[in-house]
Amino acid sequence: MTAREAEWKALSNIASSPFSRKLQDARLPSRVKHGTFVLYETDADPVAHIQHYQQLGPRSIRGWVQLAEEFTARFLTSRRAPKTFESLSIMKQEEDEPIRSYAKKYWETFNESEGCSEEYAIAMFKTGLPVRGGLRKSLNMSPVRTLAKLMERIE
Repeated sequence: MTAREAEWKALSNIASSPFSRKLQDARLPSRVKHGTFVLYETDADPVAHIQHYQQLGPRSIRGWVQLAEEFTARFLTSRRAPKTFESLSIMKQEEDEPIRSYAKKYWETFNESEGCSEEYAIAMFKTGLPVRGGLRKSLNMSPVRTLAKLMERIE
């Protein structure tokens, strides 16, 4: 086999569809729009560009359920895991960080957290404040019992 034939065979394998003939020949309903694709740049490696789309074996996908399973298995590590209440315990207001900035990132983390009580959220927010800070002193002198009251105090 010549070098050119070997290259052609490699490209043929790369270009083969992962879908069964039945799926490959199926017609999409007119209302279905397909996604956009990364355009090929002429100075890029054409084999690498095709491999970007060709991740599954030829004729290996027979239906939607299998495609969903393959996709999930391949990209499971990209999934964002929900944050736990421990995420709040490591947060702190940085030196020279405005209280509004700290509060914003704290509430974003709180809203992504599972299983966190208001009491714990209030305590961890206060713990993340500077020891000698005015808001922390205020919360020590006159504690709040709800997140709504804490947000009022921050304002």
